[in-house]
Amino acid sequence: AMRPAWAPISDAEVEAEEEVERRLWSAQFDMEGAGHGRSLRSVEAPRGLSVNLEPALRLVLRPAGLGSLQVFADGRAGPPGQQVPVSVGIVNDRSLADVYREHPVPAAVALQAHFKAKTDVR
Repeated sequence: AMRPAWAPISDAEVEAEEEVERRLWSAQFDMEGAGHGRSLRSVEAPRGLSVNLEPALRLVLRPAGLGSLQVFADGRAGPPGQQVPVSVGIVNDRSLADVYREHPVPAAVALQAHFKAKTDVR
């Protein structure tokens, strides 16, 4: 029974609870044995490789510093049903020259679009 041990209960209530439990128990197994229940158990996931590409945004704030602080957070933003993963980061490396780019000082704020790839092998 689902009632706490300290709660008072009459014999009629005990019998009613046992009857409900018995009916739910039999209904569960009747559904599993029915045609639709058997067909749900026999459905197997397709085998192979599955790749899901999900668009995402990355926002990086770059204050002055030598790169000793790096903080990142992930979340979802947007209206329900159309949410996009968003990564926000703070990296204090703006004092370091970016030798691989045209500009020696990195931008203070960077907003990048990227894709998250989810793969599944079965």
